[in-house]
Amino acid sequence: VLGVAGMMINGLLIFHLTLANIGQSAKLYYYSCVISATLSFYTAFLVMVTVDAVLIVDEALGGVFYGPLLFFFPPWVADYVAMSFFAQIHTLWQRYMPYLVPDEILRSKVAASVERIHGTNATEFHVFAVRVSDKKGFDAVDLAVYDIVPSFAASYALFAVAAVRIREALRSFGSTASTRTAMMQQRFFRAQIAQV
Repeated sequence: VLGVAGMMINGLLIFHLTLANIGQSAKLYYYSCVISATLSFYTAFLVMVTVDAVLIVDEALGGVFYGPLLFFFPPWVADYVAMSFFAQIHTLWQRYMPYLVPDEILRSKVAASVERIHGTNATEFHVFAVRVSDKKGFDAVDLAVYDIVPSFAASYALFAVAAVRIREALRSFGSTASTRTAMMQQRFFRAQIAQV
């Protein structure tokens, strides 16, 4: 229900945005709204298809995917739908998703633990896992060191630089901005900080 409602709301927003006549000065804001609504539509679709739970068990970092529609797909399609859901959390992780499809030994080991912990059976979920530490191949440490930490650091650094530059530009207006405009800009700046 949540996924369908999200798709409907974001679909309507995208529809209204495509009909909107936006002036030249608001083009950047318009595009950011369209991109945000499109990603939200995509996320709502994935929520409709599956729900995930992340756990660390048996020396592996695992993603357990439940979902009403997930099991209507052939197993190989369900694997990629679940990976898409996981990749939506952070776009750069898409490069590493093929490494998270575990070998059958790891998959069955983690699935047995999930059955025991969640009190369910293997026909109700899909499991993706990566060993926390694996000297022979890709592991969770590699995922953190080569993707998660650098991408988050770059994202927050970009935000910090943009926030400082915007703040400096707003201060350069000085007394030319009205009191209400200055207050609105300060609130917007604080809202951006809170969002990050």
